[in-house]
Amino acid sequence: MKKNLALVLSTAHHEAAHVTIATTLGIQLHRAGIRIDSEGEGIAFYEMETNNSYRCIEAHVLTLFAGYQAQRYFFRGKVRPATIPRDPIDTFDWGQARHLLSRLPQNDSLNVRKLQGELEKRSLQLVIERWAMIAGLANILFSKEETPMKVFAKSPWSNQATERFLTGEEVIDTLSHFGIFGSCAEDV
Repeated sequence: MKKNLALVLSTAHHEAAHVTIATTLGIQLHRAGIRIDSEGEGIAFYEMETNNSYRCIEAHVLTLFAGYQAQRYFFRGKVRPATIPRDPIDTFDWGQARHLLSRLPQNDSLNVRKLQGELEKRSLQLVIERWAMIAGLANILFSKEETPMKVFAKSPWSNQATERFLTGEEVIDTLSHFGIFGSCAEDV
């Protein structure tokens, strides 16, 4: 099967956006970093534990939304592959975000929908403001050689045999050149 390189590159942007926005908002990355396979699947490893404070939940929701927003922004004015949904509502990231939003006080559906809409807009704005950083990180990831897939006990994220990856330390180092400083947790 012919690889869709545009899809794989857009996935690199998706994962790069997650870690760029996470780092910007003070969320710690994991050493496993960001990873993409040859079929357009990917994963970003960052701290997912949250307390129930509004600020913490908001930062995580913005980070979750950033991936899709970056992938959509990557394809602006271009034909988007059918595997990228036009409506992100059923994606894994949006499901995680809805779960987090439901933990907020006064979480009736009207308030959650309104807040979700506001955070989607803010997430897109963060992606646009940091596009050079996201694209730079994505291009470094995409240019990596494919290596045998490393299996993580908590996250069998792909069924492919190979992957491209940047460690959390490499991500932190790259983002520091753009003036964004973060840290890595020990492990996933």
